Amino acid sequence: MAIGIVLGVFGVGFFCWLLFTLAVYALPFLAGLTAGLAVFHSGAGLIGALVVGFLVGVTILVLGQIVLTTDGVAACGERLGNEQVVVLAAGIP
Repeated sequence: MAIGIVLGVFGVGFFCWLLFTLAVYALPFLAGLTAGLAVFHSGAGLIGALVVGFLVGVTILVLGQIVLTTDGVAACGERLGNEQVVVLAAGIP
């Protein structure tokens, strides 16, 4: 019984870690993919789409890391809530 409870706690912790990790890396990837596809469909070509998609993805990843790790946005995070700060940094209205 005790082993099941301990394993259950570790399992929940593992899945919370996995969900957060996927959210941190999936958002920049999807933002870059969306920007790259938009640029490609506007007629910029394959190279332009790859460059824009890569730049957008890296920018969103760096902004997200800054928001999550610095104290400079702590006051903003306290006023808005941490979830809204991450969404604002990602550029999603």
